[in-house]
Amino acid sequence: VLSFGLSDAGILPASIDCDVLTSSRVRLLGVSNPPVITWFLAFSCKNGNSEYYSKGKAFYDKGNYENAIEFLTKDINLNGGTEMAYYYRGRALQSIKEYKQAILNFNKAIELKEGIIYAHVNKTVSQIRLKEIDSALKELNYIIDEFEPSDDSNTNRNLAITYNNRGLIRQFRLKDYTKAQADFDMALTLGIHSESYLPLMNRGRLFLVKKEYEKAIEDLDNSIKINNQNS
Repeated sequence: VLSFGLSDAGILPASIDCDVLTSSRVRLLGVSNPPVITWFLAFSCKNGNSEYYSKGKAFYDKGNYENAIEFLTKDINLNGGTEMAYYYRGRALQSIKEYKQAILNFNKAIELKEGIIYAHVNKTVSQIRLKEIDSALKELNYIIDEFEPSDDSNTNRNLAITYNNRGLIRQFRLKDYTKAQADFDMALTLGIHSESYLPLMNRGRLFLVKKEYEKAIEDLDNSIKINNQNS
């Protein structure tokens, strides 16, 4: 019998539309607990903010989240802060599991610039971590209604994350397996190949629940192959 909790099953922090991918790492958590695979994506952005912002962003890129929060807070307090300052402070807070504070920062980033899909998506990640599933589902539905697939790869990647995470809620909370599979299918359609191992794993587990064993084996095998290629 497989049992996967919502907050522990393949929730993906969102990517951000910036210039250069500077670091990416995959962390596998839990042996006795259900497996958790989380993406941490840090991008280098051109932003005309203060020295405090630049230092805070540099600390964030290095994984020094406490210092990142300190300098981004200085930027916000002294210079008013842009949506990116609030966004990265939210990401830093999210990384140290201060999810409520992270949500407040993502909300402020959205208030300053509504069209930043990655702030919405990361807000849902924190909501799921807090087990605020109804709020997360409402926000995930909003993202899917508001943002359409486009030629922009980062928009599509964020939409792939959104569909993957909504699929998990539909599977584990709502027990709506048909809609959950449709969401995993969309995540695979919109995502890039090297990142498709997680929706494949989630869809494979869903096929196991549905007793569609050949499909489950195919998805899980492909998920393992892609994950190994990324290692």
